[in-house]
Amino acid sequence: MLSNLFMKILRQTIVNDRSLPSPTETHSCFPVLTQLRDNTLVLANRLGSTKESADGKVRIRSSRDDGKTWQCRGQDVSGPIRGTAAECRMGGVTECANGDLLLNVGWMDRTDPKLPMFHPETEGLLPVHLEIARSRNGLDRFDALTPIDVSPKIQACITGPALRLKDGGLLQGFETNKTYLDKRPWRHESCVTRSEDHGKTWKPPVVIAADPSGRLFFWDQRIGQLADGRIVAFFWTYDREKKAELPIHIVWSEDNGHSWSVPRSIGIEGQIAWPIPLADGRLAMTWVRRHEPPSIRLAISKDGQAWADEFTAYDHRAENIGPGDGKTATGEYLQTMQLWNFGLPGGVQLPGGNLLIAFYAPAGKSTCIRVAEVTL
Repeated sequence: MLSNLFMKILRQTIVNDRSLPSPTETHSCFPVLTQLRDNTLVLANRLGSTKESADGKVRIRSSRDDGKTWQCRGQDVSGPIRGTAAECRMGGVTECANGDLLLNVGWMDRTDPKLPMFHPETEGLLPVHLEIARSRNGLDRFDALTPIDVSPKIQACITGPALRLKDGGLLQGFETNKTYLDKRPWRHESCVTRSEDHGKTWKPPVVIAADPSGRLFFWDQRIGQLADGRIVAFFWTYDREKKAELPIHIVWSEDNGHSWSVPRSIGIEGQIAWPIPLADGRLAMTWVRRHEPPSIRLAISKDGQAWADEFTAYDHRAENIGPGDGKTATGEYLQTMQLWNFGLPGGVQLPGGNLLIAFYAPAGKSTCIRVAEVTL
């Protein structure tokens, strides 16, 4: 393996708006960290009375000092949406090639707030929606949300911010789920849809990873574009037959997302993994590890094949609920996911060359957003 001898944590801080959050804002999770062309950092994350409560909303903050301080921007994105009780679960801000800002939001129908997110028997998901809002005047005011048309795919679940490509296009990733009461086998697909007009319209979806047999699930893709133009995506990979997780998998595109390589393992244990393309052409990756010892980790690769020694950006010392154990049925496993109290890392490279990583972690009986600056 390559060496990460020079990595170290310069600082790790909690992102707070006030010392005593309101009862509906005690749990912060699912951060999405992006960077505008003027190096402004934008952090969007979910807040709610619990990690999976029906009152979830998305808050946007920005930083002009490499994430040392943060300012709330505009109004929180919350339900109802067009008359439907909505839990806003995740959002992210992307700057288009024409300077417009796009806010994508994944929201869930919580008409019945007592229903679990996943049906415990069918494994179907409550109705979910992938939508975008546009701003031509900065971060403080976005237009109304409008759906992204991903037909014929259904139940499109957001898997991160839209990616602005070097050719000026946008690539939005999502994954498909079953409807809530559908008893048929789950045929999961990870997909992307492309826009060539700054998010006004979207091309038919392209499947980038799927197992036609339904045995393997390539969950929660995260995508990035390297300095040489190649696009990479990582997957949290689950084997339904073994009832266990496989190592993180990777795919590549060399034609701006129109076609993709076959998924393959990179040999690293972990779940959601976020690619951070570096200015010098290398690729960094941050991911959540729920195997012992549980942690948020970083590694660097020159080619996406061989990875440097794993560096721990956050050591989870609180109670840990592990990954798929080979015994728990998939339906039951989907329910335990709601109990996890740390994870979902993402990151950017700062102008000075260091990395800034955002993730959620425990804060007493609640959860909070943490950011960590790591030297390379």
